[in-house]
Amino acid sequence: MEASPDLRLLLLRYPDAKVLFLPAINESVPVYERSFRLLQDVVVSADRTFISSSTEAKTITLKGTLFYQACDSEKCYLPQKSVVSWDVRVVPLDRERAPEAMQHK
Repeated sequence: MEASPDLRLLLLRYPDAKVLFLPAINESVPVYERSFRLLQDVVVSADRTFISSSTEAKTITLKGTLFYQACDSEKCYLPQKSVVSWDVRVVPLDRERAPEAMQHK
């Protein structure tokens, strides 16, 4: 993921990999089979310049690049990269107090 002043990126988490020995290169490599997910939490800035007192939502774009290499039972293909992005709508905090009857005392 690309760094941004509006975000703090936490560690990327990979699923457990199966370790496979490849005789062609004489190495053991981590392998992911079938569908899997890579997870990375993102913390949105709490800076006053980012979260203003307005009631307007703000859209931020998360951008990154996925680097991968696919293999089948016979060969490994050339490494690839794929650009990824997500638009995330950030809504300001609701600063209106709860009605008196609902407040904990």
